[in-house]
Amino acid sequence: MDNNLSNKEFEAQLLAQAQGQTVANDGAKLLTDRLHDLFGADDLVKIKNFTKRIIGWVYCDKTGTRVEQPNEFTRRVWQGPQKARSVNPGKSIIIPGWEAFVALNRFYEDWATHEKADSKVSYVLSGTMQQEFLDQAFGGKVDINDLNSEPVVDVKKEVEDDLGLTDGEEEPQKSATTKKK
Repeated sequence: MDNNLSNKEFEAQLLAQAQGQTVANDGAKLLTDRLHDLFGADDLVKIKNFTKRIIGWVYCDKTGTRVEQPNEFTRRVWQGPQKARSVNPGKSIIIPGWEAFVALNRFYEDWATHEKADSKVSYVLSGTMQQEFLDQAFGGKVDINDLNSEPVVDVKKEVEDDLGLTDGEEEPQKSATTKKK
């Protein structure tokens, strides 16, 4: 808790967060809200490890998710097996947006607690710290057409497989509806 806040101000923040509102010390959004403004779950995102430490995160691949809805009142979701990914210091990686939400949140938490631990501002609600982090870690959205020129492509094959693209070695499959001439 920030010692500069009165109990009423602190309680107002708690209530606002519980109601889904975002209230920050400097009027900023939560990091998750900022990320949703920057990219979507289906975008490709470049993340840069600007620190001197290896960074990593654990996630569940959405392709392994299984949903069962036996009736209109019940819905069960089973996540696939957990996976881990890491990025060495000074390196970049391109990952799908849904994974980037997990990665950037985890990276921010690690960066804020290790490198900004002396800060008296609550890192969760500090808009200036969030922006400082995003300026260094977020490399932007990546266009699928630029993947061939990108030197750090870790998920290119995954993306091409998901989109049904080939390396040019295979003949494209002909549709059953294509008429022969």
